[in-house]
Amino acid sequence: AIPRAAYLFKPWNNDVLSDPRFSLHIEDGRQFLLRSDEKYDVVIVDSTHPKAVDSWILYTVDFYEVARSKLADEGILVQWLPLHGLSENEFKVIVRSFLEAFPTMTLWLNVGVESYGQAAYAKLVGSTAPLKIDYHELALRLGEPRIQKDLAPWGMDSPIEILDLFVADADHLRGFVSKVPPQTDDRPFIPYITEFSNGPRMEASALLPIRSSVMPLLYNMGEDEPTIERDLQRAFEATGFLMADMLPQAAR
Repeated sequence: AIPRAAYLFKPWNNDVLSDPRFSLHIEDGRQFLLRSDEKYDVVIVDSTHPKAVDSWILYTVDFYEVARSKLADEGILVQWLPLHGLSENEFKVIVRSFLEAFPTMTLWLNVGVESYGQAAYAKLVGSTAPLKIDYHELALRLGEPRIQKDLAPWGMDSPIEILDLFVADADHLRGFVSKVPPQTDDRPFIPYITEFSNGPRMEASALLPIRSSVMPLLYNMGEDEPTIERDLQRAFEATGFLMADMLPQAAR
């Protein structure tokens, strides 16, 4: 049903199903990776919830290790992680599990305000080598008309807007998750109601204490580095207000 519906959204998905470079496989993604002999530059796990009965298997140390083994040199794994429906401790368990397989991981966050209130989603980014971002190359790619057209409606068509999604690196995350265990295939507990389900609901504000600058990840900024650092600091402060659900202060 999803491929049939995709044709109704051609203006938004660039008619991807008709792209000759595209191959569609409809099956269990984890089993596909297990059987594949390919190495991938990017693996994306999107729009699954770790508490769902058919999705928790994508949030274990075992799965992350399988995915890591299928990455090419300098390849990355990006996993969408919701905040809604999770306690703070359950969220930490997922991050801890990811960190077990990707000891140089980074955490990123989209946060905004909808008509019903704050909306936030995390991205777990794992790589086979420590993540480094070529600022000049990022700016060039975002300047390509097709990419800019896709990202502009969402306010993500500039390097600053992309880099401002960064929350923390592995060093900051280790302390954040040190008091919870990882989840493994043979000991799944996130799909169930457990002691880790107790306590505060996960919200973006819980990540404020571990936020750090993205600057150490960047290189090739040239003579514009002071300006870039100033703009990132301004964006950092505005996003902090958004994470705290303080919209007027963020707008100022």
